[in-house]
Amino acid sequence: MESNSMQDNIFGLFYQFKARMLKALSDTGSSIAPMHVKSLHIINRTSPCTAQDIALTMGRDKAQVTRLVNDLINRSLVCKQPNPKDKRSQFISLTPSGVEMVKVMGQVQKEIMQFMQKDIALEDLEAFNRVALLMTENLKSEQWDR
Repeated sequence: MESNSMQDNIFGLFYQFKARMLKALSDTGSSIAPMHVKSLHIINRTSPCTAQDIALTMGRDKAQVTRLVNDLINRSLVCKQPNPKDKRSQFISLTPSGVEMVKVMGQVQKEIMQFMQKDIALEDLEAFNRVALLMTENLKSEQWDR
């Protein structure tokens, strides 16, 4: 397969998924950025969750994550509590509004995934998942050096 074609397909898939996700969330009355979506998913899956956990998972610096978390706090989607074991960090958790937002995002993602996968054979989807995972792991590898 030609490299540019694969690159175009990967970018196209990411763009279309993100665009559909944002449009569907907007249609529900939720105006939320992709970084917020990812952060809420991380917070929902990680208990207890700190800003450092979010930074490591997203590959972002702590200053970016701090701004992101503060924005989520201002939107009443998350709150902070002191970490009893480390006075320098705080646990970040979902508020009831944040829990509801995660439910809405989950439903929207499920609908998009079902639509995206229609008319594609199960074995093709399984092969795609295997290849995408291997490509992701290759890019994460410390062995790649330009």
